[in-house]
Amino acid sequence: AAAPASTTTIVRFGTDANRKLFARVISAGDPGSSIYAVDVDLAREFPLETGAWRDRALPPLPANARLTALKLTELAANRVVFETAFDANGQPATAPANPAALQAVLAFVRAPRAANFRAAAFADRVTVGGEERPWSYLLEATISLPGSEQGSTRAFFLADRTGGAERLAGSKELDAIFALEQPAVDALWQLIYGARDPGPPPAAGKE
Repeated sequence: AAAPASTTTIVRFGTDANRKLFARVISAGDPGSSIYAVDVDLAREFPLETGAWRDRALPPLPANARLTALKLTELAANRVVFETAFDANGQPATAPANPAALQAVLAFVRAPRAANFRAAAFADRVTVGGEERPWSYLLEATISLPGSEQGSTRAFFLADRTGGAERLAGSKELDAIFALEQPAVDALWQLIYGARDPGPPPAAGKE
């Protein structure tokens, strides 16, 4: 059977004297005789910044790569927040306070994704809360590949969490600064602060 012919659809936007937005759809079967009032924020839905159209999936590790160690360091204090090695089965030598959070961080290291990009290239300082600051944490993963005698390292610099729901990350290797997706934000919070969490308060009448 013959392949169906491709068609092109064009959407044109315009405003009236009161700045109300309208759309006109032109396709092979419709010359655009119909005009529709639409409720669309064009600046939000169709941003002009190049980074907004960049693929948010950053280069993943090879499928046969094995993570052998993970280290999270607070840079200003040069303090190791969390560190562990992994056995051949991927089990951590140091039990984390939240195993699910550790697995989410490992998933991010293997296949990092950006919620959005903040800079065209990596830099040693990052703008957080309107102020340019040095990075706060360094997340380092040691990687082993079959046939390689020496391990390699994948590293992400992390800024302090802002606004309760945003954390920026930077990678020299990937030459990018970007906002993390929410699962990675929550998992890193658990890895950094989970050990200090006292848990829920006791029930009334109990000590």
